[in-house]
Amino acid sequence: MRDKLTRAERKKLDHIRGEMSRSEYLRMLIETKYDEGRKEFLDRMKLYRGIRYVKHILAVSKRLNERKGNNNEEHIGQTER
Repeated sequence: MRDKLTRAERKKLDHIRGEMSRSEYLRMLIETKYDEGRKEFLDRMKLYRGIRYVKHILAVSKRLNERKGNNNEEHIGQTER
């Protein structure tokens, strides 16, 4: 994680690091990484749910259109008699 930080962020972390023990610092880094990973995971899940919702809407509209088409064909057949 440290290699992806800018110089200012590294300085800030070094300042924070000077005020806490190594175990506290490592816990903070792990929690930060966990929070970032969790945020990415939640974003992916939100996108996945959105895709599933759209697929569901498309499937429902397809069924309704097929049903409407069948009803129209039956209706046309009845009026021609």
